[in-house]
Amino acid sequence: MTDTLLVARHGPRLDLTINRPGRRNALGLGEWRRLGDAMEEAAADATLRAVVVTGAGEAFAAGGDIEEFRRVRRTPDEARAYDEVVARATRAIEDCPHPVVAAINGACVGGGLQIAAACDLRIAAASARFGIPVARLAMAAPPAEVPALVDLVGVDVALSILLEARLCDAAEALARGLVTRVVPDDALAAEVAATVERIAAGGPLAARAHKRLVREWSRRRAIGAEAEAQAYACIASEDFREGVDAFLAKRKPGFNGR
Repeated sequence: MTDTLLVARHGPRLDLTINRPGRRNALGLGEWRRLGDAMEEAAADATLRAVVVTGAGEAFAAGGDIEEFRRVRRTPDEARAYDEVVARATRAIEDCPHPVVAAINGACVGGGLQIAAACDLRIAAASARFGIPVARLAMAAPPAEVPALVDLVGVDVALSILLEARLCDAAEALARGLVTRVVPDDALAAEVAATVERIAAGGPLAARAHKRLVREWSRRRAIGAEAEAQAYACIASEDFREGVDAFLAKRKPGFNGR
């Protein structure tokens, strides 16, 4: 049986690849559960600097597996249970202490856009397409997933995405704030690698503190005492001393996450 979520470690980088190219990487419940598991495992690995989420073949992810809906999403109660599995996966992306980068190729639709919206950075190939066309199925988007979309693009754009149920190209997605940047299709892998390299060049404790500070502010419009303490704890770290010493000596720092 083919593994529908590929997990590959490359030094300080972890790649998670949705691997159902024959179905444009549509996710069934099994894939949603595996994605949540993999992200929780990544969160526990202090040696990581970044996680990259992408799709195999010619799509990032074309949403949920609609054929499966007839078996697992037939009633409001089943839909709630299904969406809890989805929400666990997207929360695991948001809550992962390491920066998470979406490498978006091709269709990034429905649940695929929910995954991308949960990531910290979204780098898109020029041929990518975006949307949440669930209104065409006469269903509403999972309520737990709407706040992340609104936080990302604002009320007006979120309503346009959900009400019009149309797909937009990468240039429009960039203008709307859906993605961080757009690159030519053949430059996507190189740009993602360069992005991870830039992240890894900084102190990992600082990266984790920055992610937590931004996420807390986005969710609560306040910074909690624990997040504040985590940020200031960077000053007591070996990495801070190494960073200052390296800067003054005009050499590349060697951070160890301590």
